[in-house]
Order: sequence, then C-alpha cells, then structure tokens
Amino acid sequence: MQAPNINAPNLNMQAPNIKAPTFQAPTLQAPTLQAPDLNVKAPNMNLNAPKLDIKAPNIQAPNIKAPNVQAPNLNMQVPKVDMKVPNV
Repeated sequence: MQAPNINAPNLNMQAPNIKAPTFQAPTLQAPTLQAPDLNVKAPNMNLNAPKLDIKAPNIQAPNIKAPNVQAPNLNMQVPKVDMKVPNV
C-alpha cells in the first residue's frame, strides 16, 4: 500500500523585520526609615514545677522463634557488561 503522491503549492513567505523599542527602567531608591528605640523588659518569674517520680512496670517480651525457611536455588547468571563513561 502506498500513499498518494500529492504536490502542494510552494509558499515562499517571509516575516517582516521588526525591531522592538528599548526601555530603560527608572532607578528607584527606598526611603530610609528610623524606628524608635524600644527597651522592653519582662518581669522575673520563678516557676517551680512539682517533682514526679514515675516508674514503668517491668514487661518481658515473649521469645518467638522464626521458622527456618530456605529460598529456592535460582541458577541465574548476569551478562558481563563493559561500560565506559566519559570523565567529567
């Protein structure tokens, strides 16, 4: 099966050369602000929390023996590949 041979008209068109205007952004300078000096002092607070003596109970975990499971022997070989990478 072949595609039909179609001759399309030749459109030789070019876009006009247009130059965009150049803009220069104005230079802006942020105003300098002065804040008043603040001297904030907090009152001295002495907070004493009560001492707590909490003991956790002794708990022993049971001894669990895992079954002896053996995986099947898959006699597979990986092909040898000699790869050279460029030094970076």
